[in-house]
This record gives sequence, structure tokens and C-alpha cells, in this order.
Amino acid sequence: MAARGQRPANRSPRRNRARAARAAAPNAERAGAPRILSQAWVRQDLLAELDRSGSYRFRLRVEADGRVSRWELLSGFDCEPCLAEAERIIRSLRFAPGTLKGKAVACWVPYQIEFQGGRDR
Repeated sequence: MAARGQRPANRSPRRNRARAARAAAPNAERAGAPRILSQAWVRQDLLAELDRSGSYRFRLRVEADGRVSRWELLSGFDCEPCLAEAERIIRSLRFAPGTLKGKAVACWVPYQIEFQGGRDR
């Protein structure tokens, strides 16, 4: 039994082995998150017309070829032109795909778009 305030020596051997294996694995064996290669920006004329600010949070499905195939709106504010603009931006996104063991894989990634209205500043 360990002394008060100390952990037992073999508290979780499975967890320790997994941690050691991850640390020893070469970079090619690790998972890599997708990176944005190109994106569009919010149109300035739309921002100038807005009388409020807000943001949309999405979950994007990035395929192994780097394109966005699907998206889900997680939260946002009430502005139809802004939502249409956010979807235009999402369709234009291109990613370097996520990788697992050196191979490109499809995965879901979070993405947020901010709108700061011109009259709101």
C-alpha cells in the first residue's frame, strides 16, 4: 500500500504502456489533423450592411482528398444572409487531409465563422 499522498507504483499499467507507445511512435504512426489550405473571406459589403454581430459553429466532414463533403450547424445567430454566406465559405474551403499512420483519412473537424456587423462597431 502506498503512503498517504502517493500513488501506487502500478496504478494503471495499461494506460502507462499506451502512453509510452504513443511517445515512442514515429510521427508517421500518429494521427494528424486536417489543415486549411485555402478559404474564402466574408464579403465586405455584407458586413457593412449588418446591424449585429455573431458567429456560426459548424462540424465539417473533410474527406481524404481534402474537400468538405458535409457540414452540420451546431450553433449560430438569426441572420439568413449570414448563414448563406457561411455556407458559401464552407463550400470554398480546401484542406490538407487528416492522416492516420501516414495515410489520408476522412474526419470531422470543428469550424467557426465570425460576423462583425459594420453598424455594430
